[in-house]
Formats: sequence, structure tokens, C-alpha cells
Amino acid sequence: MGSSADQRTTVMMRNLSTTLSRAELVDLISSMGFEGHFDFVYLPMRRASANNFGYAFVNFLTHQHVVRFWMVFQ
Repeated sequence: MGSSADQRTTVMMRNLSTTLSRAELVDLISSMGFEGHFDFVYLPMRRASANNFGYAFVNFLTHQHVVRFWMVFQ
């Protein structure tokens, strides 16, 4: 039996374009076959420039979606 660390459902995406909006990120993830498989996206934004910091957190509904996500996005 695996540890709870083996069943994580949240991923961190790094090295994102700083001009990417949250809506564009959600559209990208959805267009790659994950629509309806995630329930949270956090893309922190810089207040002064309205750009993001180049990273985001995405929470998937199951660990299996995380495994498939890494296969698609790496």
C-alpha cells in the first residue's frame, strides 16, 4: 500500500508565461483533455503589472488525473 504522498492531487506548474491569464491557463488544461477533472486553479498575479509570477497550483479530483497530467505536460 502506498503512502499518502503517493496520492497527491495538487500539482505546481512552473515556468509559465507571465502574460498568461487564469482563464487562458484553465482553457489550456481543459483543451488537453482535463476538462471537469480539476476543481481549483491558483495563478497568483502581480498587482502593479497584472502579470502572473510564472507559476500556478492546480488541484485534480483524483491522483490518476495527476499522473496523466504529468505525462501530457512534461
